[in-house]
Amino acid sequence: MNNKYAIIVAIEEYHDKINLGKVKYALNDANGINDSLKNLGYDADNIELLTNNLATRTSFVETIKKISTYVQKGESILFYYAGHGFYSDGKNLLSCVDTSISSLQDTCISLQDILGIFNKSKSTQITLFLDCCHSGIEFDTTLRSPISIFSTDELKYRYSDSEFLTGFAACKGNEKSRPDSEYKHGVWSYFLIKALSGEAENIYNNGLLLSDNLQKYLKEETYNRVRLITTDKRIQTPIQFGKNTDKFIVADVSEILYQKIIRKASRSIKFEKITLLTEEEGLVNSLPGFVKGKHQAPKEISDYHENWIRKIAQKLLEEEINDVGQDLNPILGLKRNQIQKTTVDDGIGEIITTEFDYIVEINQSLDDADTYVLRRSLENFKNSEIIDSVEFNEVFDEYFDEIELTTRQKIDIEQLIDKIEGIDDEEAICVSYNYSDMSKCTITIPPISQTLIVSVNSVQVKSDEKKSPIKLINDFRECYKLLASNSMQYLLE
Repeated sequence: MNNKYAIIVAIEEYHDKINLGKVKYALNDANGINDSLKNLGYDADNIELLTNNLATRTSFVETIKKISTYVQKGESILFYYAGHGFYSDGKNLLSCVDTSISSLQDTCISLQDILGIFNKSKSTQITLFLDCCHSGIEFDTTLRSPISIFSTDELKYRYSDSEFLTGFAACKGNEKSRPDSEYKHGVWSYFLIKALSGEAENIYNNGLLLSDNLQKYLKEETYNRVRLITTDKRIQTPIQFGKNTDKFIVADVSEILYQKIIRKASRSIKFEKITLLTEEEGLVNSLPGFVKGKHQAPKEISDYHENWIRKIAQKLLEEEINDVGQDLNPILGLKRNQIQKTTVDDGIGEIITTEFDYIVEINQSLDDADTYVLRRSLENFKNSEIIDSVEFNEVFDEYFDEIELTTRQKIDIEQLIDKIEGIDDEEAICVSYNYSDMSKCTITIPPISQTLIVSVNSVQVKSDEKKSPIKLINDFRECYKLLASNSMQYLLE
Protein backbone atom coordinates (compact mmCIF):
# COMPACT_ATOMS: atom_id res chain seq x y z
CA MET A 1 0.00 0.00 0.00
CA ASN A 2 1.41 3.41 -1.00
CA ASN A 3 0.85 5.35 2.23
CA LYS A 4 1.41 9.03 2.79
CA TYR A 5 2.64 10.12 6.22
CA ALA A 6 2.66 13.57 7.77
CA ILE A 7 4.09 15.20 10.88
CA ILE A 8 2.57 18.55 11.82
CA VAL A 9 4.15 20.55 14.63
CA ALA A 10 2.77 23.89 15.77
CA ILE A 11 3.61 25.77 18.95
CA GLU A 12 1.60 28.88 19.66
CA GLU A 13 2.36 29.26 23.37
CA TYR A 14 5.58 28.20 25.10
CA HIS A 15 6.27 27.24 28.69
CA ASP A 16 8.78 30.09 28.81
CA LYS A 17 6.30 32.87 28.07
CA ILE A 18 8.72 35.60 29.11
CA ASN A 19 11.46 34.85 26.60
CA LEU A 20 9.40 33.12 23.92
CA GLY A 21 6.41 35.15 22.81
CA LYS A 22 3.20 33.80 21.37
CA VAL A 23 3.35 32.61 17.76
CA LYS A 24 0.11 34.09 16.46
CA TYR A 25 -2.25 31.71 14.60
CA ALA A 26 0.15 28.72 14.67
CA LEU A 27 -2.67 26.40 15.76
CA ASN A 28 -4.91 27.65 12.96
CA ASP A 29 -2.09 26.92 10.55
CA ALA A 30 -1.66 23.39 11.88
CA ASN A 31 -5.37 22.64 11.76
CA GLY A 32 -5.61 24.03 8.25
CA ILE A 33 -2.73 21.83 7.06
CA ASN A 34 -4.25 18.83 8.84
CA ASP A 35 -7.65 19.32 7.17
CA SER A 36 -6.02 19.84 3.77
CA LEU A 37 -4.04 16.61 4.03
CA LYS A 38 -7.12 14.61 5.00
CA ASN A 39 -8.94 15.99 1.97
CA LEU A 40 -5.95 14.91 -0.12
CA GLY A 41 -6.45 11.32 1.00
CA TYR A 42 -4.07 11.09 3.94
CA ASP A 43 -5.26 8.53 6.47
CA ALA A 44 -5.92 10.25 9.80
CA ASP A 45 -3.91 7.49 11.51
CA ASN A 46 -0.90 8.45 9.39
CA ILE A 47 -0.94 12.10 10.48
CA GLU A 48 0.91 12.99 13.69
CA LEU A 49 -0.33 16.32 15.05
CA LEU A 50 1.83 17.84 17.80
CA THR A 51 0.54 21.17 19.08
CA ASN A 52 1.53 23.23 22.12
CA ASN A 53 2.03 20.92 25.14
CA LEU A 54 2.18 17.84 22.90
CA ALA A 55 5.22 19.27 21.11
CA THR A 56 7.86 18.58 23.78
CA ARG A 57 11.37 17.84 22.60
CA THR A 58 10.98 14.19 23.58
CA SER A 59 7.70 13.67 21.71
CA PHE A 60 9.02 15.67 18.74
CA VAL A 61 12.07 13.39 18.33
CA GLU A 62 10.18 10.16 19.03
CA THR A 63 7.50 11.02 16.48
CA ILE A 64 10.04 11.71 13.74
CA LYS A 65 11.84 8.44 14.51
CA LYS A 66 8.58 6.48 14.59
CA ILE A 67 7.37 7.74 11.22
CA SER A 68 10.81 7.24 9.68
CA THR A 69 10.70 3.62 10.85
CA TYR A 70 7.18 2.98 9.49
CA VAL A 71 7.60 4.47 6.05
CA GLN A 72 8.44 2.12 3.18
CA LYS A 73 10.01 2.62 -0.21
CA GLY A 74 7.74 4.55 -2.52
CA GLU A 75 5.93 6.19 0.41
CA SER A 76 6.18 9.86 1.29
CA ILE A 77 6.63 12.00 4.40
CA LEU A 78 5.38 15.57 4.72
CA PHE A 79 6.77 17.62 7.61
CA TYR A 80 5.20 20.95 8.59
CA TYR A 81 6.45 23.22 11.36
CA ALA A 82 5.09 26.49 12.76
CA GLY A 83 6.85 28.11 15.69
CA HIS A 84 10.01 29.93 16.78
CA GLY A 85 13.37 28.98 15.37
CA PHE A 86 16.95 29.89 16.06
CA TYR A 87 20.39 29.85 14.53
CA SER A 88 23.00 29.04 17.15
CA ASP A 89 26.52 27.61 17.09
CA GLY A 90 26.29 27.07 13.36
CA LYS A 91 23.04 25.09 13.52
CA ASN A 92 19.46 25.81 12.47
CA LEU A 93 17.23 24.94 15.43
CA LEU A 94 13.48 24.38 15.69
CA SER A 95 12.05 25.12 19.10
CA CYS A 96 9.84 22.85 21.20
CA VAL A 97 7.18 23.84 23.72
CA ASP A 98 9.70 23.23 26.53
CA THR A 99 12.59 25.07 24.86
CA SER A 100 14.77 27.16 27.16
CA ILE A 101 16.58 30.24 25.85
CA SER A 102 19.51 29.50 28.18
CA SER A 103 19.98 25.98 26.78
CA LEU A 104 19.04 26.02 23.11
CA GLN A 105 21.21 23.11 22.01
CA ASP A 106 19.64 20.77 24.58
CA THR A 107 16.02 21.91 24.34
CA CYS A 108 15.62 22.54 20.61
CA ILE A 109 15.97 20.12 17.68
CA SER A 110 18.46 20.89 14.99
CA LEU A 111 17.19 20.75 11.44
CA GLN A 112 20.30 18.76 10.59
CA ASP A 113 19.30 16.06 13.09
CA ILE A 114 15.76 15.94 11.69
CA LEU A 115 17.08 15.53 8.16
CA GLY A 116 19.51 12.88 9.36
CA ILE A 117 16.67 10.80 10.80
CA PHE A 118 14.60 11.21 7.65
CA ASN A 119 17.60 10.27 5.52
CA LYS A 120 17.75 6.87 7.21
CA SER A 121 14.15 6.10 6.27
CA LYS A 122 13.09 4.21 3.14
CA SER A 123 11.00 7.12 1.90
CA THR A 124 11.73 8.33 -1.61
CA GLN A 125 10.07 11.70 -1.12
CA ILE A 126 10.25 13.90 1.95
CA THR A 127 8.89 17.42 1.80
CA LEU A 128 9.46 20.03 4.52
CA PHE A 129 7.39 23.16 5.11
CA LEU A 130 8.88 25.56 7.64
CA ASP A 131 6.98 28.62 8.83
CA CYS A 132 8.93 30.16 11.69
CA CYS A 133 8.55 33.25 13.82
CA HIS A 134 4.97 34.30 13.11
CA SER A 135 5.35 36.48 16.19
CA GLY A 136 7.84 38.87 14.64
CA ILE A 137 10.03 38.48 17.75
CA GLU A 138 13.19 40.56 17.65
CA PHE A 139 16.35 38.46 17.70
CA ASP A 140 19.76 39.80 18.62
CA THR A 141 22.96 38.94 16.75
CA THR A 142 23.14 35.53 18.42
CA LEU A 143 19.48 34.55 18.33
CA ARG A 144 18.09 35.19 14.89
CA SER A 145 15.09 34.02 12.96
CA PRO A 146 16.10 30.65 11.52
CA ILE A 147 14.71 31.54 8.17
CA SER A 148 16.48 34.88 8.11
CA ILE A 149 19.88 33.27 8.51
CA PHE A 150 18.84 29.66 7.98
CA SER A 151 21.81 28.14 6.21
CA THR A 152 19.80 27.35 3.12
CA ASP A 153 22.84 27.45 0.88
CA GLU A 154 24.41 24.83 3.09
CA LEU A 155 21.31 22.69 2.74
CA LYS A 156 21.33 23.01 -1.03
CA TYR A 157 24.89 21.79 -1.26
CA ARG A 158 24.72 19.21 1.50
CA TYR A 159 21.73 17.49 -0.09
CA SER A 160 22.36 18.33 -3.72
CA ASP A 161 22.93 14.66 -4.55
CA SER A 162 19.98 13.43 -2.52
CA GLU A 163 16.78 12.24 -4.18
CA PHE A 164 14.68 12.43 -1.08
CA LEU A 165 14.46 15.97 0.22
CA THR A 166 12.96 19.26 -0.80
CA GLY A 167 11.98 22.03 1.58
CA PHE A 168 9.93 25.19 1.44
CA ALA A 169 10.43 28.00 3.93
CA ALA A 170 8.44 31.12 4.66
CA CYS A 171 11.11 33.76 4.12
CA LYS A 172 14.80 34.51 3.61
CA GLY A 173 17.51 37.02 4.46
CA ASN A 174 16.77 39.33 7.38
CA GLU A 175 13.03 38.96 6.84
CA LYS A 176 10.42 37.62 9.23
CA SER A 177 7.42 35.39 8.66
CA ARG A 178 4.36 37.59 9.16
CA PRO A 179 0.97 36.85 10.75
CA ASP A 180 -2.21 37.98 9.05
CA SER A 181 -4.87 39.26 11.44
CA GLU A 182 -7.56 39.18 8.74
CA TYR A 183 -7.03 35.57 7.67
CA LYS A 184 -6.00 34.36 11.17
CA HIS A 185 -2.99 32.51 9.75
CA GLY A 186 0.62 33.10 9.00
CA VAL A 187 0.66 34.73 5.57
CA TRP A 188 2.80 32.04 3.95
CA SER A 189 0.94 29.18 5.64
CA TYR A 190 -2.39 30.64 4.52
CA PHE A 191 -1.38 30.42 0.88
CA LEU A 192 0.18 26.98 1.40
CA ILE A 193 -3.16 25.74 2.78
CA LYS A 194 -4.98 27.25 -0.19
CA ALA A 195 -2.63 25.49 -2.61
CA LEU A 196 -3.04 22.11 -0.89
CA SER A 197 -6.82 22.60 -0.76
CA GLY A 198 -7.23 23.18 -4.49
CA GLU A 199 -8.16 26.82 -3.87
CA ALA A 200 -5.24 28.44 -5.71
CA GLU A 201 -6.12 29.56 -9.22
CA ASN A 202 -4.23 28.39 -12.31
CA ILE A 203 -1.31 26.63 -10.60
CA TYR A 204 -2.33 23.01 -11.18
CA ASN A 205 -1.26 20.80 -14.08
CA ASN A 206 -4.02 18.28 -14.81
CA GLY A 207 -4.94 18.28 -11.13
CA LEU A 208 -1.34 18.01 -9.91
CA LEU A 209 0.40 20.54 -7.68
CA LEU A 210 4.02 20.61 -8.86
CA SER A 211 6.86 21.96 -6.74
CA ASP A 212 7.89 24.71 -9.15
CA ASN A 213 4.34 26.02 -9.47
CA LEU A 214 3.88 25.89 -5.70
CA GLN A 215 7.05 27.87 -5.02
CA LYS A 216 6.16 30.49 -7.61
CA TYR A 217 2.66 30.83 -6.15
CA LEU A 218 3.85 31.05 -2.53
CA LYS A 219 6.53 33.58 -3.45
CA GLU A 220 4.22 35.90 -5.39
CA GLU A 221 1.19 35.73 -3.10
CA THR A 222 3.17 36.04 0.13
CA TYR A 223 5.23 38.96 -1.15
CA ASN A 224 2.15 40.87 -2.33
CA ARG A 225 0.13 40.17 0.81
CA VAL A 226 2.88 41.21 3.22
CA ARG A 227 3.42 44.44 1.29
CA LEU A 228 -0.32 45.08 1.56
CA ILE A 229 -0.79 44.44 5.28
CA THR A 230 2.38 46.12 6.62
CA THR A 231 2.31 49.90 6.95
CA ASP A 232 6.02 50.17 6.17
CA LYS A 233 5.74 47.84 3.13
CA ARG A 234 7.87 45.03 4.53
CA ILE A 235 9.17 42.24 2.32
CA GLN A 236 8.81 38.50 2.87
CA THR A 237 10.25 36.23 0.20
CA PRO A 238 9.60 32.46 0.50
CA ILE A 239 12.43 30.15 -0.50
CA GLN A 240 12.85 26.57 -1.64
CA PHE A 241 15.86 24.50 -0.55
CA GLY A 242 17.23 21.00 -0.90
CA LYS A 243 17.10 19.20 -4.23
CA ASN A 244 15.20 21.64 -6.39
CA THR A 245 16.64 21.12 -9.84
CA ASP A 246 13.79 18.79 -10.78
CA LYS A 247 10.15 19.52 -10.16
CA PHE A 248 8.07 16.89 -8.46
CA ILE A 249 4.48 16.29 -7.42
CA VAL A 250 3.74 17.89 -4.06
CA ALA A 251 0.07 16.85 -4.07
CA ASP A 252 -2.59 15.36 -6.32
CA VAL A 253 -5.58 17.66 -5.93
CA SER A 254 -7.50 16.30 -8.92
CA GLU A 255 -10.25 14.78 -6.78
CA ILE A 256 -10.74 18.06 -4.92
CA LEU A 257 -10.91 19.98 -8.20
CA TYR A 258 -13.43 17.49 -9.60
CA GLN A 259 -15.61 17.91 -6.54
CA LYS A 260 -15.53 21.67 -7.04
CA ILE A 261 -16.61 21.20 -10.65
CA ILE A 262 -19.38 18.87 -9.56
CA ARG A 263 -20.69 21.37 -7.01
CA LYS A 264 -20.59 24.11 -9.62
CA ALA A 265 -22.36 21.90 -12.14
CA SER A 266 -24.97 20.89 -9.59
CA ARG A 267 -25.68 24.53 -8.84
CA SER A 268 -25.93 25.38 -12.52
CA ILE A 269 -29.04 23.24 -12.95
CA LYS A 270 -31.85 24.67 -10.85
CA PHE A 271 -34.30 21.95 -9.84
CA GLU A 272 -37.92 22.81 -9.34
CA LYS A 273 -38.53 19.68 -7.29
CA ILE A 274 -37.08 16.30 -6.36
CA THR A 275 -39.11 13.10 -6.35
CA LEU A 276 -38.02 9.67 -5.13
CA LEU A 277 -39.76 6.81 -6.88
CA THR A 278 -40.12 3.06 -7.11
CA GLU A 279 -42.52 0.67 -8.79
CA GLU A 280 -43.25 -2.97 -8.19
CA GLU A 281 -45.56 -5.42 -9.94
CA GLY A 282 -47.67 -8.28 -8.65
CA LEU A 283 -50.49 -10.55 -9.67
CA VAL A 284 -53.96 -9.21 -9.04
CA ASN A 285 -55.02 -12.51 -7.44
CA SER A 286 -52.44 -11.91 -4.66
CA LEU A 287 -54.14 -8.72 -3.46
CA PRO A 288 -55.81 -8.98 0.00
CA GLY A 289 -59.28 -8.17 -1.39
CA PHE A 290 -59.15 -10.87 -4.04
CA VAL A 291 -61.41 -13.83 -3.05
CA LYS A 292 -60.60 -17.13 -4.74
CA GLY A 293 -63.69 -18.82 -6.16
CA LYS A 294 -65.51 -15.54 -6.22
CA HIS A 295 -63.18 -13.31 -8.24
CA GLN A 296 -61.32 -13.85 -11.48
CA ALA A 297 -58.15 -12.10 -12.58
CA PRO A 298 -58.81 -9.56 -15.36
CA LYS A 299 -58.25 -10.71 -18.92
CA GLU A 300 -58.30 -7.29 -20.50
CA ILE A 301 -56.98 -3.83 -19.74
CA SER A 302 -59.75 -1.32 -19.08
CA ASP A 303 -60.89 1.46 -16.74
CA TYR A 304 -63.43 -0.92 -15.23
CA HIS A 305 -60.79 -3.46 -14.23
CA GLU A 306 -58.43 -0.77 -12.98
CA ASN A 307 -61.13 0.66 -10.69
CA TRP A 308 -61.86 -2.83 -9.41
CA ILE A 309 -58.16 -3.47 -8.71
CA ARG A 310 -58.01 -0.22 -6.74
CA LYS A 311 -60.99 -1.32 -4.68
CA ILE A 312 -59.64 -4.75 -3.69
CA ALA A 313 -56.22 -3.18 -2.89
CA GLN A 314 -57.74 -0.94 -0.19
CA LYS A 315 -56.43 -3.03 2.71
CA LEU A 316 -52.95 -3.24 1.20
CA LEU A 317 -52.76 0.55 0.92
CA GLU A 318 -54.13 1.07 4.43
CA GLU A 319 -51.49 -1.24 5.90
CA GLU A 320 -48.74 0.54 3.94
CA ILE A 321 -49.81 4.01 5.08
CA ASN A 322 -50.22 2.82 8.66
CA ASP A 323 -46.74 1.22 8.74
CA VAL A 324 -45.05 4.34 7.41
CA GLY A 325 -47.11 6.63 9.63
CA GLN A 326 -46.16 4.72 12.77
CA ASP A 327 -42.47 5.36 12.05
CA LEU A 328 -42.82 9.10 11.53
CA ASN A 329 -43.03 10.00 15.22
CA PRO A 330 -40.72 7.55 17.05
CA ILE A 331 -38.00 7.53 14.38
CA LEU A 332 -38.32 10.80 12.49
CA GLY A 333 -39.81 12.81 15.34
CA LEU A 334 -42.83 14.16 13.43
CA LYS A 335 -45.66 14.95 15.85
CA ARG A 336 -49.37 14.58 15.16
CA ASN A 337 -49.84 18.24 14.25
CA GLN A 338 -47.02 17.96 11.70
CA ILE A 339 -48.90 15.25 9.81
CA GLN A 340 -51.48 17.35 8.02
CA LYS A 341 -53.47 14.63 6.28
CA THR A 342 -53.58 10.84 6.00
CA THR A 343 -55.99 9.30 3.48
CA VAL A 344 -56.55 6.09 1.55
CA ASP A 345 -59.11 6.37 -1.21
CA ASP A 346 -59.64 5.21 -4.77
CA GLY A 347 -56.33 3.38 -5.10
CA ILE A 348 -54.22 6.16 -3.59
CA GLY A 349 -52.77 6.40 -0.09
CA GLU A 350 -51.26 9.68 1.09
CA ILE A 351 -49.41 11.02 4.09
CA ILE A 352 -49.07 14.79 3.82
CA THR A 353 -46.63 16.27 6.36
CA THR A 354 -45.05 19.64 7.01
CA GLU A 355 -41.76 18.24 5.59
CA PHE A 356 -42.75 16.04 2.62
CA ASP A 357 -45.52 13.98 1.03
CA TYR A 358 -45.54 10.17 0.87
CA ILE A 359 -47.82 8.71 -1.80
CA VAL A 360 -48.54 5.12 -2.76
CA GLU A 361 -50.77 4.38 -5.75
CA ILE A 362 -51.98 1.19 -7.41
CA ASN A 363 -53.03 0.73 -11.04
CA GLN A 364 -53.56 -2.00 -13.56
CA SER A 365 -50.48 -2.78 -15.62
CA LEU A 366 -50.49 -1.33 -19.12
CA ASP A 367 -48.87 -4.52 -20.41
CA ASP A 368 -50.53 -7.42 -18.56
CA ALA A 369 -54.21 -7.40 -17.63
CA ASP A 370 -53.78 -9.72 -14.62
CA THR A 371 -50.97 -7.63 -13.12
CA TYR A 372 -51.00 -4.55 -10.91
CA VAL A 373 -48.34 -1.84 -10.56
CA LEU A 374 -47.71 -0.33 -7.12
CA ARG A 375 -45.98 3.07 -7.31
CA ARG A 376 -44.44 4.72 -4.27
CA SER A 377 -43.14 8.28 -4.22
CA LEU A 378 -41.68 10.86 -1.87
CA GLU A 379 -42.24 14.35 -3.18
CA ASN A 380 -43.06 17.98 -2.38
CA PHE A 381 -40.09 18.42 -0.02
CA LYS A 382 -40.52 21.61 1.95
CA ASN A 383 -37.02 21.35 3.38
CA SER A 384 -34.52 19.38 1.29
CA GLU A 385 -32.08 19.14 4.22
CA ILE A 386 -34.24 16.40 5.71
CA ILE A 387 -32.93 14.04 3.02
CA ASP A 388 -29.54 14.09 4.76
CA SER A 389 -30.91 13.13 8.18
CA VAL A 390 -30.15 9.68 9.55
CA GLU A 391 -33.71 9.28 10.89
CA PHE A 392 -35.32 10.08 7.54
CA ASN A 393 -33.15 7.51 5.77
CA GLU A 394 -33.92 4.94 8.45
CA VAL A 395 -37.66 5.27 7.80
CA PHE A 396 -37.29 4.97 4.03
CA ASP A 397 -34.29 2.67 3.79
CA GLU A 398 -34.41 0.42 0.68
CA TYR A 399 -37.70 1.96 -0.44
CA PHE A 400 -36.72 3.64 -3.70
CA ASP A 401 -34.62 2.95 -6.80
CA GLU A 402 -35.16 6.12 -8.81
CA ILE A 403 -34.74 9.84 -8.32
CA GLU A 404 -36.39 12.37 -10.58
CA LEU A 405 -35.34 16.00 -10.67
CA THR A 406 -37.53 18.51 -12.45
CA THR A 407 -35.57 21.36 -14.01
CA ARG A 408 -36.65 24.99 -14.16
CA GLN A 409 -35.27 25.46 -17.63
CA LYS A 410 -35.98 23.23 -20.60
CA ILE A 411 -33.27 20.86 -21.76
CA ASP A 412 -32.62 20.78 -25.51
CA ILE A 413 -32.68 17.02 -26.08
CA GLU A 414 -31.44 17.12 -29.65
CA GLN A 415 -28.52 19.37 -28.72
CA LEU A 416 -27.71 17.07 -25.80
CA ILE A 417 -27.67 14.04 -28.12
CA ASP A 418 -25.41 15.84 -30.58
CA LYS A 419 -22.93 16.75 -27.82
CA ILE A 420 -22.68 13.19 -26.55
CA GLU A 421 -22.38 11.69 -30.02
CA GLY A 422 -19.69 14.27 -30.75
CA ILE A 423 -17.60 12.84 -27.91
CA ASP A 424 -17.52 9.50 -29.75
CA ASP A 425 -16.30 7.47 -26.77
CA GLU A 426 -18.80 4.80 -25.74
CA GLU A 427 -16.51 3.62 -22.95
CA ALA A 428 -16.99 7.00 -21.30
CA ILE A 429 -20.59 7.83 -22.20
CA CYS A 430 -23.22 6.78 -24.70
CA VAL A 431 -26.74 7.84 -25.57
CA SER A 432 -29.79 6.06 -26.98
CA TYR A 433 -33.05 7.52 -28.26
CA ASN A 434 -36.08 6.99 -30.46
CA TYR A 435 -35.82 8.81 -33.79
CA SER A 436 -39.59 9.29 -33.86
CA ASP A 437 -39.68 10.78 -30.35
CA MET A 438 -37.01 13.32 -29.49
CA SER A 439 -38.67 14.33 -26.23
CA LYS A 440 -36.26 12.19 -24.18
CA CYS A 441 -33.06 10.16 -24.35
CA THR A 442 -31.23 7.64 -22.20
CA ILE A 443 -27.63 8.28 -21.13
CA THR A 444 -25.43 5.41 -19.98
CA ILE A 445 -22.11 5.94 -18.20
CA PRO A 446 -20.34 2.54 -18.29
CA PRO A 447 -18.12 3.03 -15.19
CA ILE A 448 -21.21 3.18 -12.96
CA SER A 449 -24.43 1.18 -12.81
CA GLN A 450 -26.85 4.11 -12.98
CA THR A 451 -28.79 5.18 -16.06
CA LEU A 452 -29.94 8.74 -16.75
CA ILE A 453 -33.24 9.28 -18.51
CA VAL A 454 -33.38 12.89 -19.66
CA SER A 455 -36.55 14.57 -20.86
CA VAL A 456 -37.28 18.19 -21.65
CA ASN A 457 -37.96 19.17 -18.03
CA SER A 458 -36.52 16.37 -15.93
CA VAL A 459 -33.60 14.10 -15.24
CA GLN A 460 -34.19 10.62 -13.85
CA VAL A 461 -31.42 8.52 -12.31
CA LYS A 462 -32.35 4.86 -12.11
CA SER A 463 -30.46 2.50 -9.84
CA ASP A 464 -30.30 -1.28 -10.12
CA GLU A 465 -31.48 -1.77 -6.55
CA LYS A 466 -33.60 -0.11 -3.89
CA LYS A 467 -31.69 2.25 -1.66
CA SER A 468 -32.11 4.89 1.00
CA PRO A 469 -32.88 8.44 -0.19
CA ILE A 470 -29.37 9.74 0.56
CA LYS A 471 -27.79 6.89 -1.41
CA LEU A 472 -29.96 7.78 -4.41
CA ILE A 473 -28.89 11.40 -4.08
CA ASN A 474 -25.28 10.20 -4.02
CA ASP A 475 -25.96 8.16 -7.18
CA PHE A 476 -27.01 11.38 -8.83
CA ARG A 477 -23.85 13.10 -7.57
CA GLU A 478 -21.77 10.20 -8.85
CA CYS A 479 -23.23 10.66 -12.32
CA TYR A 480 -22.16 14.29 -12.22
CA LYS A 481 -18.74 13.26 -10.98
CA LEU A 482 -18.25 10.95 -13.96
CA LEU A 483 -19.44 13.66 -16.32
CA ALA A 484 -17.06 16.12 -14.70
CA SER A 485 -14.10 13.74 -14.85
CA ASN A 486 -14.57 13.54 -18.60
CA SER A 487 -15.08 17.30 -18.99
CA MET A 488 -18.77 16.75 -19.75
CA GLN A 489 -20.25 18.39 -16.66
CA TYR A 490 -22.18 21.00 -18.62
CA LEU A 491 -24.08 18.61 -20.86
CA LEU A 492 -27.29 19.11 -18.94
CA GLU A 493 -27.07 22.89 -18.59
